[in-house]
Amino acid sequence: MDLFKERKEGAQVFRITFPDDTRVPFKLLTWGDYTIFFELFQKQTIPTYILENIIFERCVVEKSVVMIKNKLRAGIITTIVNMIMLLSGPVDSNSFNQALDQTRSQIDSLQSQVEMIICRAFPGYTPNDLQKMRWPELVKRLAQAERILMSRNPPELQEPIKLLSPEEAEKQTKKDPIKVNANDLVKEGRKMMEQTGVGRDQFDLTPKQKAQLRYLRAKRHTE
Repeated sequence: MDLFKERKEGAQVFRITFPDDTRVPFKLLTWGDYTIFFELFQKQTIPTYILENIIFERCVVEKSVVMIKNKLRAGIITTIVNMIMLLSGPVDSNSFNQALDQTRSQIDSLQSQVEMIICRAFPGYTPNDLQKMRWPELVKRLAQAERILMSRNPPELQEPIKLLSPEEAEKQTKKDPIKVNANDLVKEGRKMMEQTGVGRDQFDLTPKQKAQLRYLRAKRHTE
């Protein structure tokens, strides 16, 4: 399994661990694939076990696990596919609102703020373009973006960009409690990723995700 390759391609890798210590790492479906599979599950024109096998082979990143999928205990493939569907898109209005609320917190991270500022000044760039840059080129684009946004009429940036030190941040917070320190944003982003099970490579499922999985499985059985 090449986690670096998956991460470079933009895939977040999760891991589910079963009571017998079987560990299966997997990535999520793209939005386009999710909508197709969601519709197929709803219409039931293709047997469920066939759809589950397709998703399992497409999303499990440990190929040695895929090769022995017929030897896995009953229910493992279904459980993994249910979790993939749960995390790849909204199951209902509650899961949609929850995902959006969680992501609003994550986009306040330092990395997201840098990407948004540069893309705002240079609409031709996308966040994926910026992630391919090396730091010297990225910080040059950030300085250029700062100059462009401050020179607009009216200015879209009121003052130069500055990452506050912990001491400066404490003083700033006392002076203006509404402003948020970028260091705190990064910490909050990491905390949110730990709570939601999203990470740079792989994490075990959180208790909330396990509860959501049980709800999804029970819902499927009653439909």
